[in-house]
Amino acid sequence: MTRKRISDLLREEVKPQKEELSVPSPGELPTPAETEPLAPALPTPSPELPSTSAIAEESNLPQIEASIDRLNQELSQEKAQVSQLQEQLTEQKALVKTLTTDLSQANKHQQSLEVAQQKIQDLNQQIKLLEPLKQDLESQQILINKLYAEIQTLQTTLEKAQATPPDPIPANNAFALVLPTRYVAPGQPDTHLSNEDIGWFD
Repeated sequence: MTRKRISDLLREEVKPQKEELSVPSPGELPTPAETEPLAPALPTPSPELPSTSAIAEESNLPQIEASIDRLNQELSQEKAQVSQLQEQLTEQKALVKTLTTDLSQANKHQQSLEVAQQKIQDLNQQIKLLEPLKQDLESQQILINKLYAEIQTLQTTLEKAQATPPDPIPANNAFALVLPTRYVAPGQPDTHLSNEDIGWFD
């Protein structure tokens, strides 16, 4: 702002001088022979004044440095937060990988459990089909027990019979047992031989 004002003042000082030199009064107009080119009057150089912006910058330098320090601190904090977030992201990825593995194993266990349940259902179905056979086996077992009891009874009776001495045989029966039986030959069939069988010819 100060520079603009100084330049404006210089321009305002230069403009009246130019107007005085370029616009003479009518009574003072020179003749063409007497007219000579007039050199424009140059403004006297003013001493350089210090820039207000430079002064403002020097006065604001501590604030700028403080702002830079604060921004650096915030940047460091942001970097620390980013690093922490990266670590958390790495941990989350590892956790996701672990959970994925656990889920895969759980699915395998679920499949194994389903297979085991299917086997149990098949076995129950087979048991239902074998239930009539079980009843038949129980009936056969009862029959076997009865037969075994009868065999035991017969064996006991046989042992008692073997232990009892035989009754004496009468004399007539003993003689009949001693004599041999007479052989009776079977009857011969009546055979008649013809002359042809004998071989005689007339």
